Amino acid sequence: MTPETQRAPFGSRFLLDLLTTPQGYLAVEGPLVSACTHAQTRAGTRSPSSNRLEYIMVANRGIIASMVIQEAHKAGKKLFVLWEPEDLPYFEHLLNVAAGDIVFPIQAYKDTRHKGPERTDIQLLQRLSRILEALQIAPETVAIHPGYGFNSEDPEWNEAAGRYFKVLAPSHHWIELLGNKKEANRFCQETAIPLPISAGDFKDKEDARAFFRQHHTSVQRFLFKDCFGGGGKGQLEVDSSLPEEEFITVFEQFAARHPAFIISEFVVSNRHIEMQVMIDKEGTIRFGPMRDCTLQRGKQKIIEEIAIGISPEQVRFLRENITAFFKKGEAKLGHPYEGLATFEMMYLPKEKRFYFLEVNTRIQVEHPVSGHQGGIQFVQTQFDIAEGKRLKSQEQLDAEERGGHTMEARICFERFLSSAERDAFKKTMGVDIVTVPEAGLPIQTLKLPAGRDVTVYMDNRLDAGDGQHTVRMPNKQYDSMVIQVVARGRNRDAARRRLITAVEALQVTGLQTNREFVLELLRHPLFIRGEATSDMPVVRDAMACIQRLSEINNYRQEQVKRYQKRQQQTQERLLAIRQQELALPEAFAQLDLPHLLSTHLGLLKPTVRQIKQLLGHLGLSPQALYQERHRTTVHWPLGILAYDLFDTFSAFGVHLEPRHPAHADTQLSVPWRIQPLFCAYLQQYAGVVSTEQVS
Repeated sequence: MTPETQRAPFGSRFLLDLLTTPQGYLAVEGPLVSACTHAQTRAGTRSPSSNRLEYIMVANRGIIASMVIQEAHKAGKKLFVLWEPEDLPYFEHLLNVAAGDIVFPIQAYKDTRHKGPERTDIQLLQRLSRILEALQIAPETVAIHPGYGFNSEDPEWNEAAGRYFKVLAPSHHWIELLGNKKEANRFCQETAIPLPISAGDFKDKEDARAFFRQHHTSVQRFLFKDCFGGGGKGQLEVDSSLPEEEFITVFEQFAARHPAFIISEFVVSNRHIEMQVMIDKEGTIRFGPMRDCTLQRGKQKIIEEIAIGISPEQVRFLRENITAFFKKGEAKLGHPYEGLATFEMMYLPKEKRFYFLEVNTRIQVEHPVSGHQGGIQFVQTQFDIAEGKRLKSQEQLDAEERGGHTMEARICFERFLSSAERDAFKKTMGVDIVTVPEAGLPIQTLKLPAGRDVTVYMDNRLDAGDGQHTVRMPNKQYDSMVIQVVARGRNRDAARRRLITAVEALQVTGLQTNREFVLELLRHPLFIRGEATSDMPVVRDAMACIQRLSEINNYRQEQVKRYQKRQQQTQERLLAIRQQELALPEAFAQLDLPHLLSTHLGLLKPTVRQIKQLLGHLGLSPQALYQERHRTTVHWPLGILAYDLFDTFSAFGVHLEPRHPAHADTQLSVPWRIQPLFCAYLQQYAGVVSTEQVS
C-alpha cells in the first residue's frame, strides 16, 4: 500500500479497496514463506554451514513430489528423485540435470512383500548412501523427504533412513508412539481433550462382548480401527443395533485381518477438524490455522477449508492441550518431536465439544489450506527446521495470517461406475466400489484454471513440456488424486464461488475426473450455509446426482459405440459393393438400410445431390441406372408426395408407368439393382409398399 493510500480517509480508502479488489477479491498477496526465522536453535548451533542441506531426496511421487521439487529449487538445493519405471516419467523441464539433479530408478516406493532388512526399499537406502559416498557427497548434507503415504509413517523405514540421512520427519520413536492409535489414545487421556467411548485392549471375544453389552444402548455406531491404519484404510463402521452374536462375528473377522485395533464410539454427527502443528529442534511448538475436512467420500477428503464457528477461547484451549500432549511425549521419549504434525479431532458443533481422533506425523495433503490462510510455505518450513532454524513466535504467526477464507478441492482422475458395474463388483468381490482410477489412458488435453486468488497444485509430470499434455496415466493403481485447486476470498462465500469458477474452468479430455462431483458438493445448500456435518446428506446427495449423470453418460457412450460400429460395418460393405465383391441387389440384405438412409439421406426428403453421393458409394451412376432394362414395379398410394418423390428420383432411372385400370395405386418403375434401397426408403418415410418384378 502506498503512503498516499495509507493517509487516505476511511471513505476514500473504502472506495479504493472497491476499485482495486472487485468482486470479493483479496488484496494482492505475496508468496508463501517459511514459518521459521533465520536464527538457529540451541539444538542446531554447530554452525550455520554445518546445518545447511545441499540435497533433498524425494522419496515419493505425485503432487507432493512436485511441491518438494519446486521448493527445493527455490531454496537452491539439488535433488535426488526416487522413481518407479512404471510411473509417469520426469521430463527434462521438471529437473535441473545440469545443476546436479538426479533420478534414481527403484523397484518400489514401498515394499509391502517383505519385512525387516529384506525389504527392497530399506536395502535401497544403503545402496544410495554408497552411491553418494562414491560421489563424495557428505550424508549430513542430504535430507530425505518422505511426503505422505507410502513410508512417511512407517517407523521401520524411518529408522533405517535415519542411519544414512536426515529425515524430514520426527524420530521413528515418535512415529511408533503416535502411529499406534491405541497408544495415542492412552497418551491423550492425560490431556483435557476427551476421547470418544473406547474399548482399549481386547484379550478375547469375551472382552468384546462385555464392551458391546455395556455401550450398545448409549451409542449409535461403533468404529473398528486398525491401530496402524491411515488414509481411511483399516476402518469399519458397525451399527450398534446389530445383534450381539453378529457383532462378535464382525469382531472375529476384523481381528483376523488386523492384529492390533481399537473399537470406539463413532460420533455420527460431527465435523472433522485439524490443527496444523510445527515443532523445531528445541521443542518449540507453534500452530497454523485450523482447517475443516468434513466432506469426505469413503474416508477420503474431497473439500477442505478453514474451520469456521470456532471461538478464540476454543482455539486457545486446543493449543494449550496439544502443547501439553507433545510435552508429555517429549518427557516420555527423552527428546522433542521435530517437524510437522496434524492433530485431528471430531468437533460437535451443538455441544461445542472436541474429541481426539489421531495425530499424523507427516505433512498432510490438505496443508495448502492452512498455508494460504497463514501465509506459510510448509515444505520450506520443513527444510528450515531440519537445518536447525527457530520457529517464529506464535504472536508473529497469528499476526501474519491473511484473513479472508481459504478453500480447496481435490481433483481425481477416476470414473464413476454404472449400476451394473457396481452390482458386478458386489457379486464377485463383496464390496461396493463407486469409482475406479482412470489408469492406462492418455490425457489428450488439460486446461488448468488460473486467475487471481486461485492456486493450482498438481503432479507436474502431467505436463509433457510440449503444451499438449499427452502423457498416459500409469496402469499401476497409484493415487488418482493429481490436482489440488485452492481458492481465496474475502469471506467464505467468495472463496466458495471462486473455487466453483476455478473447477469449472478445469478442462480434461481423454479420461474422466470427479470434477462434476466436486461442483455438486460446492453447490449443496447445506454446504453453502456452512452447516455440513458427517451425518448430513451432502455427499450422499452429490453422489446420487453424479450416479444419475454417470448413467446418462454411460448410455450416451454406448449409443456412440453402437453408432460407430454400425457406421464402420456400413462403410466396409459399401466398399465391398463398390469393388464388386458383393453383387446388387442381393448385397442390400447385408446392409443396415435404416442406418444407411438416416446417415446419408437424412430425416427429410433427400436431395438429388444426396442420392447421387449415396449411389456413388455403391459404384452406380445415374446414367447407368437410367438405362437399366432389368426393372421392378413398385405400387404406392397415389398422392402429392408420390409425385414429389418421383420428381427427385426421376434423375436415377425411376419413372411412372401407365396406370392400370385395376390398380388405384401409383406404379413406379425402379431399376432392379436399387429396388431394395428405394423400397426401404419408402417404407421408412412413407409407409408400406408392394412390389412385383418385371423383366
